[in-house]
Parts: sequence; C-alpha cells; structure tokens
Amino acid sequence: MELNLEFYKNDLFYRKMNDEEKIIKYINENSEKDYKNIINEDSTEEVITTLSDLRKNIIYTYDFNPNCTILEIGAHFGEITGGLCEKAYKVVSVDFNKKSGDVIAKRHEDKKNLEIIIGNLEDIKFEEKFDYVVLCGIIEYAQKIYNTENPVKSLISFCKTVLKDNGKILIATDNKFAMRSYVGNIEESTDITFDSITGYKSSPKSYKLGKIELEKILQEEGFSYNKFLYPLPDYKLANSVFSDDYLPTSSKINAYFPYYKDNSYVFYSEVDAYDTIIKEDKRIFPLVANSFFIEASMTETKNDIKYVSFNNYRKSKYQLMTKIRENIVEKVPINIEAREHIKDMAYNIEDLKNNKNVEILDYYENDKIVSNFVKNKLASQIISDNKDNCEKIIRILKEYKEIIDKNVIDYKKGMNTAFDKYSINIEENTKKELHYLENGYWDMILKNCFIVDEKYIFFDQEWKEENIPAEFLLYRSISNIEKIRDKIEEYDLYEKMQIKKYIPIFEELDRKITEEIIDKTMLQFYLRRYKNPIYDSIDKEEYGKILNQKQELEELKVKDEEKIEELQNEVEKLKNDLNSIYQLKSWKFISRILKKKNKLKG
Repeated sequence: MELNLEFYKNDLFYRKMNDEEKIIKYINENSEKDYKNIINEDSTEEVITTLSDLRKNIIYTYDFNPNCTILEIGAHFGEITGGLCEKAYKVVSVDFNKKSGDVIAKRHEDKKNLEIIIGNLEDIKFEEKFDYVVLCGIIEYAQKIYNTENPVKSLISFCKTVLKDNGKILIATDNKFAMRSYVGNIEESTDITFDSITGYKSSPKSYKLGKIELEKILQEEGFSYNKFLYPLPDYKLANSVFSDDYLPTSSKINAYFPYYKDNSYVFYSEVDAYDTIIKEDKRIFPLVANSFFIEASMTETKNDIKYVSFNNYRKSKYQLMTKIRENIVEKVPINIEAREHIKDMAYNIEDLKNNKNVEILDYYENDKIVSNFVKNKLASQIISDNKDNCEKIIRILKEYKEIIDKNVIDYKKGMNTAFDKYSINIEENTKKELHYLENGYWDMILKNCFIVDEKYIFFDQEWKEENIPAEFLLYRSISNIEKIRDKIEEYDLYEKMQIKKYIPIFEELDRKITEEIIDKTMLQFYLRRYKNPIYDSIDKEEYGKILNQKQELEELKVKDEEKIEELQNEVEKLKNDLNSIYQLKSWKFISRILKKKNKLKG
C-alpha cells in the first residue's frame, strides 16, 4: 500500500457522517478481522454500511477481467477498496481530502497492489490508463467536484480520458426516484426527507439522478453500450441484484428486507409497494429501483449476468453468491470460511445422486456448484399459480411425498434424532409415528424443485441433519410457499397430508435449525422498527379507547345480525305454517263459505 500526497493541496470536499469520529477510531484501533465483533456491539446503519464485508457484494457481482487495473474515484473510507484489490492486478484509489486518505491507508495497509492518491482530479497526473474506472457512491457528489452546468457529465467526460480504448466505467449510485425515498428514507446527501423526489429544492443542482437522465449522459459521452443492474435493498448492502433480462417477481421481492438511515420516518411498506407495481407491470420497476449498478462501455461487450443473490442474513461461513447467467447458474463462496460449505454441498449432490436415487440439477466444478439454467417454473410457483385449485395442490404434494418417502426408515428405540440434537420435547410415541431420513436434506422442498416432464428435479441442497422426519420436509414445503399460507387452513392442507398434529414441534425444529445458520446481528438490523409519523403521532391511550369501542360495536353488530337471522327464521316458519293451513281441506271449505258470504254482502 502506498499513500501518495504529491498532488494534495487542500481538501476539496468531505462526506461527513453522524458517527464519523467513532468509525475512524474503530478503523484506527482495529484490523478488518475485528470489524465483525465491532458490528455485533454497535449495529447502527452507518457502522454496518462502512465496516461490513457486505459492502463488497456489489463488487463480487461483476466479472472483472483477470490482471486488470482499476481506478477508484471517491474511495471515502475504503468500503469497497479491499474488494477491488481482490479482483485486480493494481488499484489506484482517489479521494479528495487527507482525512479519508489516512483512514483508507490504515484500513488497507496490507494491500500490496493498492496506491491511494489524495487530490483534485484535474491536478493529478495519471501515468497510465485503466481497464476500469469505478464510481461508487460518488455520482451523487459530482457537484462538489465540478462547478459546471452538468457536473455528472463532467465527471463521466474525465473518466474517458483515463480509460483504455476498451475500458469500462462501473457506476454504483442511488436512484433519484428510489422507492425508499417515497417511503420516507432520509436523503443521504442533504439529510432532508423526500428531497430527491421533490427536485432538491434545498440545492441549486441535483445530487442523485434517475435512470433516463443517466442513460442520456452516458450516450452523449459516447458510452453507447450500457447495462443496468438493480441491487436491493441498495448497492451498499446488495442482497438481490436484478437486470432488465431478469426483473423481480412477487416471490423475489418478498424475499428481501429493506433498511433505512437511522432516524428515518417510514410511512408504509416498501416491499408491498414494489409488489403492487410488479403485479401491475414489472417493467416499471427499473424506474423506481432503489439504486443502480451500471456497466458503461464505448465498445460492444458481453455481460451475461442476469441475476445475482447473496445470503446477507447468514453467518459468514455459510455466505454464498448465486449468479444466474444466460445458460447456467453458479454458486460460489464469497469468503474463505464458506469454501467448506461449498465442499459439503458437493458431497450432498453425490450422495443424493448415487445413494438416494434423487434427480439433482447441480454438479460440482472448479470450486463452484453449477447447474443448467431451467426456464420452467418452480414447483412452488406452480402451486402458487394454482392457489385456488385445492385438488391440484394436493396432487403435487402427494407426488412429492412419494419421492421423499422412498428413503425413509422407521424409528428405533434409542435412535438419535434431530429432535434430540436440538433439545425439543417430544413424546416417545410421537417419535414412533414419524418416518425418518438418515441423511435428512431438510431443504429438499418444493421451493428448490422443478417439475420437468413430470419428473421432480431438485437443486440447492446445502443442508442435512441426521434422522430428520420426512414429514418435516412436507411441512416446510407447504409453509414456505407464501401465496398459499392463507389457504392452509381453508384447504386443511396439514390435515389432508396427515401432519397437522406435528406442526408445533415442526415449527420449533425449524426455528432452532435456522438459528444455527442466521447471523442474529444482521437479521435484527434488517428487522429494526422505524418510526411511523402517522401511527406514532396518535395518542396511544385515546387510540386504545377507540379500538375498544370498535370491538364493542363489532360485538353488538354480531348480536344484531344473530337476532335478525333469528327473526327471519321465525318469519319463514310462520310462512310455512300458513302454507300448511292453506292446504287443509277444512280451510278450503271455510274459504269457499267466506267467499260466498262476501258475495251476498256485495
């Protein structure tokens, strides 16, 4: 690592954070291997987005050419710098003030392929041109770098001068029209809620730009070949990364957790808003995506990445990256710890294929789990699409049950089951009723299965437990299909599949197994409750009274409806009695006499 101050004159601008001095102290007094412990003790938004390894996810998304050179502009505190050093032969990181330079130098003092330059872009004399120029979170501050009519265009124009002929700009930036901005996230650049979507009334120039404006600037600067990716919840903590060739479905949107700047007021659910838009027309999504990751090139290039996902909520040793390309799907570890997990998956694949006679899509190759890209719908999606067809749902569940039942064994006294491992209280007779899988691949569920030519083909078999009930897999297959959760009771699915009595112990087992995998700190961070200006402004005591009054009125309504129904039944009974009287011979005789009497009177 080399810190170059040759071109430093004065600080151009500085991106100040609320917890800045505390974070600088963390970096100065600790090495990167200590950051996880720091986050466990201090899990604020700024600490996590500055120190977490998850910041590198956006870099791992991209396929860098081997032995490349990278110029990073606006390195801040080196959040992604380490990730770039992993991918390149040489990295030159530029920032605009000495404080940032000192922080980056301390944080990445072990990086031999890193040079840090502090200074104004126009003053720096670059000795070479680069394969890539990376602009991560700096587009928003272009007006601090260039005092021109269009600062972003000026920045892109500069990038052209330091790129090789076939070089590329990689841009990670927040969207001016991000859904999170409509929801209530505080604007990072100005600390004003709704500032970007109302046109930055507080500033003479925009900070963030929308997709259409970014495309226009890139085209005008000669970057005719641009690929936009859409990271959620954003580029800082990318968990799901979509493309125009692979826009989100309802199930994908419901699989991520948004997060917001500390002290933000959140007016409504970001996930629900996205879900509504996607159901209307998923092509709207790119315009309101929270952020962009853009590959911009002046020459035609092949980038076959369609979708990327990460496991941000898992412990480090289980964190993998899944890349869906044009024809294949790859699953790779994103850190050294997770390499063992990939090897375990390779063993699982061979065991299922050779010993369990299960159809498996995946195979192990070059330290990766690889499979062909299948265009068929997942078995779970087929069930979701037929959520109003109980008969079809039951048929699929029964066919699935036949497959997993092929490898079951009966319980034997003294058998060490998953219930014993996780200390779940269960009666011996209940254990006997269940059927066990010796190597129980408990994620071999319909969400990880395609139905192709009536064959059930599984993938992503990461986990196994010794002697786990086959009925548990059936439970997980049903409970993990979001769109039929409201149908489980209506269709009595658990009862029809003969597992209803076991649901409480299955729920406990599922929770305890999951706890072994999940990073509790990160999950709690994503599940934080944010202030809601509507609900939080309500007088809680008065609101409680209103709720009680509402409940009393609803109870009165039910009683009134019951009384009305009772009276209606009484009226119906009287009508039936009258009809019976009208049919009697005596009534007909009397009726004729009355008619004659009335006639004589007339």
